[in-house]
Amino acid sequence: MKGTKINIEKETKEKGDEKILIGGDFNARLGDKGTRIIDKEKGEKRGSKDKANNKEGKMLWQIIEEMGCVVLQNDFAKLVRCDESFIKFTSFKFYKKSRTFAALNVTYTTFQDITSDEHVRLKVSAWQLRGNEFKKTVVDFSMGICTLYKANKFGALSLIKDSNLTGCPFPKDVYYINDMAPTSDVLPPFFPEGKWMLQLNFFNNGKVITEVQWMMTILKQL
Repeated sequence: MKGTKINIEKETKEKGDEKILIGGDFNARLGDKGTRIIDKEKGEKRGSKDKANNKEGKMLWQIIEEMGCVVLQNDFAKLVRCDESFIKFTSFKFYKKSRTFAALNVTYTTFQDITSDEHVRLKVSAWQLRGNEFKKTVVDFSMGICTLYKANKFGALSLIKDSNLTGCPFPKDVYYINDMAPTSDVLPPFFPEGKWMLQLNFFNNGKVITEVQWMMTILKQL
């Protein structure tokens, strides 16, 4: 997803700002890269806490020029309802791990095997905040849960990298997912900036078994 491209190195040199930019764990992530802005005037010399996400050691301005500056900020996740004859959540916790990183941890038990797209389908609809309420947009689609993971649609595998999910089929069992936090690379290219709500409905035989609302903010400039 491309946003407004800006040459931060040029901007800071021309304006004489006493700021440098280094690899780090700025939660914009900009795909897989992390960054951090250090203000020299304040004497800040914080190092990277997320070197694994920026192995090339690229500067923020380099990443922005290559990828465009798009930031997905995860605001909140809410479990609206679930069918406890199919799935039961023992933990559903959205939390801020740091000032810049928010994520979801869940633990749940399934009571039926999920072996194909026919068993569970995911329906996603996107709602944008306009005025004081969320309005439904044209983004509305559904997909079988097995296809979602086998084809790694929308970076699905990156969302469950810290989990005991091994991919379809999913036998009935106890599962956990830690630090689930979508980044801007999971979004379609036409999402404008602003506040959004993703309505996530999981269906079994046409019946909703889980409904989640995911709130996020899309920014196109730092």
